[in-house]
Amino acid sequence: MKDTELNRIINIPTTTLSDWKKKDTDNWRKITYELLQSYTKEELEKRVDAIKLLKGIK
Repeated sequence: MKDTELNRIINIPTTTLSDWKKKDTDNWRKITYELLQSYTKEELEKRVDAIKLLKGIK
């Protein structure tokens, strides 16, 4: 999934995602980035929608 798609789904700026991508592998930002990237676009959208519904986030 491209960073622009992650930005659209979860609203993390692409510059932030780019920075996270460049971090050392044991850095929490790199781990978070890799975790987000491990989902397909459809999986991530479903998870984000479910969280928004459960937490009442628009």
